[in-house]
Amino acid sequence: MSTKTAIPVRLWRMLRLISHLLWGVVMTTWLYPRYSRQQWVQATQRWSSTLLRIAQVRLHVVGKPDKLYPPNTLLVANHVSWLDIFAMNSAVVSRFVAKAEIRDWPVIGRMVVNGGTLFIEREKRRDTARVTRTVSKALHDGDCLAFFPEGTTANGLELKTFKSSMFQPAIEAGADVIPVALRYLDAAGKVNLAASYAGDISLLQCVWNIVS
Repeated sequence: MSTKTAIPVRLWRMLRLISHLLWGVVMTTWLYPRYSRQQWVQATQRWSSTLLRIAQVRLHVVGKPDKLYPPNTLLVANHVSWLDIFAMNSAVVSRFVAKAEIRDWPVIGRMVVNGGTLFIEREKRRDTARVTRTVSKALHDGDCLAFFPEGTTANGLELKTFKSSMFQPAIEAGADVIPVALRYLDAAGKVNLAASYAGDISLLQCVWNIVS
């Protein structure tokens, strides 16, 4: 990937990004348990918006629900990057349904656990039934949830096959289902692959590409 961003600038952005992620762990660990739902929603949106600014990502939203945390709603999005969660939370805050491996990611894993993410063991068929019940109950209780039906990240140029089982909770809860299309573009309006976390790329390399 070609870039004109100077190395010192990249390193400064990387330092700021890591510091903000660490603050996210602190916030979700010690402050979130004391927050009301409204406080949690507002704090999540502010933190996510700040992360995008640090990463030099400008958010452009076309259409969204009337509420920041619409009750009994399921957001369904394509999956390009680890940034997707925070880009979506900057516009509409939700709890995510994610693959269990994310729990083991450095820093980000701990933060999303503390933030109320629901995890699924995709290799275990029995776990799908458990998550279906959990998600259905959460929607019934007025939560807004989000998931990536592709089950993995893509490069942003194509869609992978959807995992249809996760739509069942929305049917059972009578939830609103809102489709979300995520694209990362450069200044010329062309798809920018820097944010993509697909293939064999490491999380650290993906972060470096973004700050570059």
